[in-house]
Amino acid sequence: MPSVESIYFWNEKVETSAEVFAIFKMTAARYPEFESRLRKLHPYDVPEIVRLNIAERLGRVSSLDRRELRAKLRTLRRHPEPRMLGARDLTTAE
Repeated sequence: MPSVESIYFWNEKVETSAEVFAIFKMTAARYPEFESRLRKLHPYDVPEIVRLNIAERLGRVSSLDRRELRAKLRTLRRHPEPRMLGARDLTTAE
């Protein structure tokens, strides 16, 4: 996603800044740990985190996604550079 320009109130002033819009996809069980780590790593005092819960997915699509993800992770482990920071990295990075 391209960067976005945010306009917001902070310390009783209107502020403008360029920000990065990011999407992280994970299981609901992993989310609390992910959010905690994201808040610790984020440079803002109050980062905007929007969580979307998927109420229903087709079972076949879900299992296909998991197989694709496993295959991509195997590829990343064999060829680690370059790559983007993923949710697992945020929950295990120091």
